[in-house]
Amino acid sequence: MPKLALISPKGVDYANDKKLASFLKDDPRMKNIQRMWSSPNLGLLVLATLTPSNWEIFYIDEYHREIDFDVEYDLVGISCMTQQVERGCEISRQFRSRGITTVIGGIHATVFPEDVQDEFDSVIIGEGELLWPQFIKDWENKSLKKHYREENAGCYDITESPIPRYDLIQDYPY
Repeated sequence: MPKLALISPKGVDYANDKKLASFLKDDPRMKNIQRMWSSPNLGLLVLATLTPSNWEIFYIDEYHREIDFDVEYDLVGISCMTQQVERGCEISRQFRSRGITTVIGGIHATVFPEDVQDEFDSVIIGEGELLWPQFIKDWENKSLKKHYREENAGCYDITESPIPRYDLIQDYPY
């Protein structure tokens, strides 16, 4: 049974401006907004739904759980916004140094694939719902491509998206 880790990395929480960072971090009015920012990565949970049932899947939100780099996953999938990409690349380097295949998706990889292509074995460019099933088949057949690109970008009907695997986040404080 293949082991898949789906990881949402920590990002840059606060601005570089010290006064703004202090306000965002310490002002009580910001606590409600920060709680709204604390939510699961639904894209990763949808990918979990699209992964074959014979896979063991681990969801890791780095804001709530540390990553154990000694776990021998077969595949690590990382989804990043721009504020998370530096950490996502660090995570990929750690796993790749252990011989584990890594793949990135998310908005940063879709908009700037050339920015991350050297740090990952594969880059998903576009909607994961359309590209993940082929990526998994290629991984299983040991025929990965460097890029998986949506043919008709912007045309995916989100109402066709499957229900995310919420069972993977039962122990998270969302």
